[in-house]
Amino acid sequence: MWIAKEETGANRLPSFVSQRGTSMAKKTPPTKRVRMPAAKQETIEAAGLPDAHREEYTPHTITTPGTWLILSDIHCPYHDRTTIELAVREAKRRGVVGVILNGDTLDSHEVSRHDKDPSAPRYVEEIATCRKLLAYIRGQLPAAEMVLKEGNHEERLGAYIIQRAPALFGLEGIDIPALLHLADIGAEWITGRRVIALGKLNVIHGHEFPGGCTSPVNPARGLYLKARSVAICGHHHQTSEHHARNIRARPEAAWSLGCACFLFPRYMPLNNWNHGFAFAEIDARGEFSVDNKRVFGGKIV
Repeated sequence: MWIAKEETGANRLPSFVSQRGTSMAKKTPPTKRVRMPAAKQETIEAAGLPDAHREEYTPHTITTPGTWLILSDIHCPYHDRTTIELAVREAKRRGVVGVILNGDTLDSHEVSRHDKDPSAPRYVEEIATCRKLLAYIRGQLPAAEMVLKEGNHEERLGAYIIQRAPALFGLEGIDIPALLHLADIGAEWITGRRVIALGKLNVIHGHEFPGGCTSPVNPARGLYLKARSVAICGHHHQTSEHHARNIRARPEAAWSLGCACFLFPRYMPLNNWNHGFAFAEIDARGEFSVDNKRVFGGKIV
């Protein structure tokens, strides 16, 4: 073994001194074995494994066959009236059995962590406008199932309460379903970043994966690479699709949705967004087809 030894004098350069045959480590004395009393040993052996704190993460499953409208990123009160009217009109024509509002139905500007525009609508106004919007959709599609998924913009309310008024967190009436009166319109609220299993099609908002589903090619490809399954998302405000075959030659695909909100927000007026929505038709076995639509010039394209 070689160790460094410091020289004395002006240069003080290290030299190396052989320590062969010399052990540098001290010998550790043997550990004294302690015998545990038999009664204590029996108590420990009888103790069970404690329960773990855990939350269930299971998909929200939809099995109702028929055509479903999937509308994402409304960002009320910055919604685009034309896109919503076209989507609802086409949904009525197709006789949809259900509607999925796939996240960011609200904008939640005032309760966000970002700079606040003093001229922007107050959160209380935003909630009131969104109630009217949901009432419009329910009035036009009275028999349709309605499901609202929590997006990253709806998550802002919970984060705001945790940071500023934690004593109010979980209090009845201070949550999105209560504020939007979802029970009054027969709408279901899906939270916890859960996947919606629409038959065999996986529906997410798009913020569930860390970093979202961005891709140099298109959001749908990014979604496919992360989901590794057939899926559709919003969040990116772009209509795109990606098709592939897996190693067993099974066709796979992913889609991203256009938005139903104003395309030129103050915080990012230059973007690659477009208006749009989709229809998914599922059968009794869960097999499905997707019709991903763009809206341009006031028309469905």
